[in-house]
Amino acid sequence: MTRQTPVETAPLSFQQEETVENMQKHPECVLRYDKVLLYRLEGEVDRECLLGAVDDITARHAVLRTVMGSTGPGYAQQIRPAPFQALTVRTWPGAGAADVARALLEERLTAEGALGGAPLFRMALHQTDDGTLLSFGLHHLVYDGWSVPVLFRDLSECYRARTAGTAPELPELPFSYAEYAVRQRRTWTENRETAMAFWRDRLGGVPGTVEWPEPVQPPAVDSSWETEQTPFALGSEISDAVRVAARHARTTPFIVLLCATAVAMARVTGQHDLLIGPDTANREDPGRRAAVGFYVNYRPTRVTVRRGERFLDLVRRVWRTWLEADRHRDDDAHQVLRELGSPDVLKVNMLSFSVGEYDTPLFPGVRVTEVPTAPDAWYWRDFSVVWSGVEDDGFRGVMLYRRARVDLFAADAVVGHLKKLLADSDVSV
Repeated sequence: MTRQTPVETAPLSFQQEETVENMQKHPECVLRYDKVLLYRLEGEVDRECLLGAVDDITARHAVLRTVMGSTGPGYAQQIRPAPFQALTVRTWPGAGAADVARALLEERLTAEGALGGAPLFRMALHQTDDGTLLSFGLHHLVYDGWSVPVLFRDLSECYRARTAGTAPELPELPFSYAEYAVRQRRTWTENRETAMAFWRDRLGGVPGTVEWPEPVQPPAVDSSWETEQTPFALGSEISDAVRVAARHARTTPFIVLLCATAVAMARVTGQHDLLIGPDTANREDPGRRAAVGFYVNYRPTRVTVRRGERFLDLVRRVWRTWLEADRHRDDDAHQVLRELGSPDVLKVNMLSFSVGEYDTPLFPGVRVTEVPTAPDAWYWRDFSVVWSGVEDDGFRGVMLYRRARVDLFAADAVVGHLKKLLADSDVSV
């Protein structure tokens, strides 16, 4: 197994620090940070080998042994020593998979639990009346979207190696997540002055908030944080037009989609100077690619919609801005925006990382299928869009919006403007 320098206590990474702040600021939405994944296992599972494989991955990825500890006014990472018992076995007489899923969702960590030393990574084997299930509890403080297939790959390989009596074949990890956090803070201290000169020049004076039209008919919701998720599809014809526009502008389809989303929001809100923060994997460093951890960053991108400007010229302008910011991709966006007064950021993302074959764990001789768990319906952001590309059907999106702030009419208007603009991108905005 890969050797990592032991670290007992470490500062929070900036990503963890931002999440802790959001949990404290929006306690009603905190459960969404604790992810539940559940899988049905059909076939003979070697429990001893699975237990050993879990020991192997928690030894390999110290972040999976990490809990939050109080340090007076703040928090720190506390890394428990290996071996770390992350897998439990539970029996559910008279229950099925749906019952287990509901119970696991109810057991998600509150802010008090997550920040009070509770395990942030949990696994369990569940024996029910209709078979065996395997669950994962992952708190956002120790993982991001890239981490899940990495975790599944390492677990699968360690289980295979245990059953075969061989050593697992996994890439070297040159540093732990705790060491990354220490290095991240040191680098920001060294580069802060130069970085902020760049970002102030690009983002200075950006509006602090985005004001949406008052809901036509405010919904009767249980909480002002209740969030609607509305999927939509561009269809093959408009998706082809997006790719053509990207080629003409010599950029990526995502930049075209980002700009179209900004224009559509500008038309609905009447605000033409927008700050958008697309997530970036932040895995350019080879040492992070094979690691589990919360590395994701986002790139503050200012989109100014100028009346009469051709849409493709807007796309080219935003693309130049994106490329200029690339040399500052390691600057933590939350630290940057905090120094600029913490303006609101609209999230427009593209699900672009490839999970390859590890969209589930893989165990020899065992069929693994996902058991759906209901998505959380509460979120503190007013509005966000997540794009994805489907090879056969084209681009799809999901709008997430707080129903107390953005109503269905406004959300539908955004989609309508999007489709109209992308169908004919050679127009003025």
